[in-house]
Amino acid sequence: MSLRIKRIDPCSGSLHQYVTLTGTLLGTRHILWGDRVLEEGEWKGEVFAPGDVTLTFTIPQGSGTVSVVAIDGEERSNTVHFTYIRPPVQPDGAETPAPLLDGEPSVFDELVSCVRGAPRELVDRLEESDDARMARLGRAMRSVRGQLPPGPDGSDRSSLTGDGPTVIDPVTHDPAW
Repeated sequence: MSLRIKRIDPCSGSLHQYVTLTGTLLGTRHILWGDRVLEEGEWKGEVFAPGDVTLTFTIPQGSGTVSVVAIDGEERSNTVHFTYIRPPVQPDGAETPAPLLDGEPSVFDELVSCVRGAPRELVDRLEESDDARMARLGRAMRSVRGQLPPGPDGSDRSSLTGDGPTVIDPVTHDPAW
């Protein structure tokens, strides 16, 4: 069974908070967290469904956005990303929790990081939803990720996106506009 990280939760946070990796991670011996290697025993693992495992640990020292990969010998999982958010500092030097929606760039960075790290299948499901709000959310996520919607035959057209976001018709959402 190949290693696969399906989700990192949360996808952003601060030093010493908990983070959980979920996926087909049975057999994980190391976690590559940026340039740091976490050893077995530094996380708590739990099997919650056949083949699915959660690995929970505290966020180690770091900054910016780091790549996270599960490793078992020579086998490596897919890469997910985690973004460090530094809590604001009060006048007395104590750190305070970051506000939820005060317009700070870190909040927006966190949101974009989570959208980019979301599985493509989730974006597809949202976009195909009968709920108009969910479908709009799926289209917005796809736009942030710079992905074209699947072709009429369900084919992956991501190779057509080039280096940046795709320009689409604002009315019909046609990516060929």
